[in-house]
Amino acid sequence: MQKTTNTRAKAVDSAVRIEQARAEKNSSLQSLGEMLSGAAAASSGKGKNKGAAKTVMQAPATKRRNQAGVSGEPTEKNVNLPPAMSMGAKLKLHTHLAINMFRGRRADRAKGIRAIVGVSLFAGLARAIWFASRDDDPYADQCLLDIERIHGEAKAALDNHEQALNNVLEGIDGLDVSIQTSDEPLEIDLNFSSPWSYRAVLLLLQYDRIVRLGLTARHVGFIGDEEWHNVISDSGRHLRNLLGQVDRWIMTGVTRDDVRHNTAIAKRAEAMYAMKRDRPLTLTPEVVEGTKRARISPKNETLEKYLNQKALNASAMGSSSIKNETGAVEKQHVGPEAAESTGTLDE
Repeated sequence: MQKTTNTRAKAVDSAVRIEQARAEKNSSLQSLGEMLSGAAAASSGKGKNKGAAKTVMQAPATKRRNQAGVSGEPTEKNVNLPPAMSMGAKLKLHTHLAINMFRGRRADRAKGIRAIVGVSLFAGLARAIWFASRDDDPYADQCLLDIERIHGEAKAALDNHEQALNNVLEGIDGLDVSIQTSDEPLEIDLNFSSPWSYRAVLLLLQYDRIVRLGLTARHVGFIGDEEWHNVISDSGRHLRNLLGQVDRWIMTGVTRDDVRHNTAIAKRAEAMYAMKRDRPLTLTPEVVEGTKRARISPKNETLEKYLNQKALNASAMGSSSIKNETGAVEKQHVGPEAAESTGTLDE
């Protein structure tokens, strides 16, 4: 009986100790949890303050970019730029005369046949002249000026012939005549670098239409063979005269600065042009100085800098001259007064 009581007492004592140990453990865990919560709160508070400070520091540097109506620096993202732009054109010719005018004719010295510059060769040489003008070649600018003048003359002549033929075909009431058209016109893809090449093509198209109008008017008996030949011959002569202007230019690499200082390159270029028997280019003072260029001509940065500097120098010289004249006038007025004042003091 006593043994059983002792055993129960030991069991109770052991249970009490286990319960005390569990309570101490829970208390320790609770304290540890409070410590961790406090540390987390403190860390969170520091992070918020730091983030706020960072926001305050970065706010002034923030910019709105690429928004409508707002200018700013480009964004850091890769922008898909458009590819290089290009264009093309298609020429449609109906008559053999216009097709031959486009192709031109090669020279044959053995047969005594002279070359005829066609639109295709004109386009190639006009491209070279265009870039030479951009590089400050005065002969190229002179050639573009001549092309512009001859183009105006050719355009006026072709307009007159086209209008005359239209009046003939439209002069009869009740008869509607359609001009002759090729069943299979020649189509040519165009891709020129010079605007003058396209302007030549426009004249060629007008020439093609004049030929079609003339063929139609002759076919129905509105004009005779002599009138037909006169119209076509004169129209072709004006167009060939325009196309032949590019053959007057020579690639020499000369610039206006060479011409002003009469360098060896300028002398060589002058000699090369002097050797041309057929309509050699002659420079005018306005072209050499750069004050006169074709209305349609490339941008010449070298010439622009020269003219701007020349204008600045002229302005500075004018200001200096005005100051000198003003000073001289002041001396003329002050001199007598100073003399009178000096005389008064002496007295």
